[in-house]
Amino acid sequence: MPVTDGGGAHLGAEGGLLALLGRAAPAPHTWPSNAAAWSTLVELAIDQRVAAPLINTIGDSVSALPEPARTRLQQAALVSGRRSLMAFRDRDVITRVLAHAGVPVIVLKGGDLMDRVYPRISAREMVDLDLLVPAVSMDRAAGILQEQGYTFLTPYLPANEPSTQHLPRLMRHDSVPIELHVGLTPPASPIRINLAGIWERSRPAPGAATYRVMAAEDLLLYLCVHAAYLHAAEFGLRPLCDVEAVVRSLPSLDWAVVVTRAREWRCTRGTYLTLQLAVACLAAAVPASVLTELRPAGHDPSIDTLAREHLFTRKSLSLALPVAVSRAIVGSGLQERLRLAWKGWLIPRPALVAEFPAAERSPIPAWYYARRGWALLQRHGRRAWEGQHAGDGEVTNLMQRRETLGQWLDREHQAR
Repeated sequence: MPVTDGGGAHLGAEGGLLALLGRAAPAPHTWPSNAAAWSTLVELAIDQRVAAPLINTIGDSVSALPEPARTRLQQAALVSGRRSLMAFRDRDVITRVLAHAGVPVIVLKGGDLMDRVYPRISAREMVDLDLLVPAVSMDRAAGILQEQGYTFLTPYLPANEPSTQHLPRLMRHDSVPIELHVGLTPPASPIRINLAGIWERSRPAPGAATYRVMAAEDLLLYLCVHAAYLHAAEFGLRPLCDVEAVVRSLPSLDWAVVVTRAREWRCTRGTYLTLQLAVACLAAAVPASVLTELRPAGHDPSIDTLAREHLFTRKSLSLALPVAVSRAIVGSGLQERLRLAWKGWLIPRPALVAEFPAAERSPIPAWYYARRGWALLQRHGRRAWEGQHAGDGEVTNLMQRRETLGQWLDREHQAR
């Protein structure tokens, strides 16, 4: 086992990783030198995309790790650090260009967190940059980025994107991808985030006049919404590290406002679940009274246990079997399963055109819906079959966890 809890009790890979990432990480002298166990822990950290905060926590003591775990962790952290530095550079350049053109920007999630709450830029892994712009500036911002050499990953048709959450990813060589947001949740989401309030409460980033950042309470709530709802509670450890860092680094947080706004946004369950996990896993300093206020009446503690297990869902399996597909298979009742399958297949026409550009001018768009259905079946059918009929316990358990947690999260909105 890689680490102990400080009292001599050994922890497995999951417990060891959580102990090292938490606020009271065990001292290096308590780390056994089991090379195989350390390798398992490091691979878990990479899968959970927390190699950067892990090596930041270990610090100079990384030299005490046995090979090959030490080299593997250092290499992963180096790749992550280079990407974070690239994101830092791109953020400042792009927001400067947009500001010069009169386009206001709020930098979301990691682009804000990397130097606002983390001790160093490289301590937070970056995948892309999320930038929120006003809806009226969406096309202008997209055009400016294209002038800077970015191209859309999938076709972008402005006339077909009136109510999207964000545009297709913008890509450029030697740069991190950029997602231009005009909303924080999908248009059909039952979460009710007041965008006007987000903009009103935002403020210029510390030391930067080219972009704005969310108010502390909005930032924390959006991290919870993004983790629990937009990622279907399959969020892993990186968002929990973000939550812990925000709570620790922004002591001006008004917890009464957090609770009130969570109710206004209709996201109390997802906020409770994310904060509770951050406390249980990383000892985040969330007041117990806040969890009590957010916890649903008659809450079943087994949901917390299930969510803790769900954190460590293998990410490659998550990507191979989308939430909509698995819930359409194991959803409660035939009618609900058919509804979810129908919703996942018959996407809005703009989304169909983004997937099949030729559908824009086709007199028979149903042909492209048929192509989409066949592609979905080829892409995800095998995994779904394995879970239902081939005895693949990992797939079956994943689908069942998704359904249970999804129903629990949905209950808040069904009651309205």
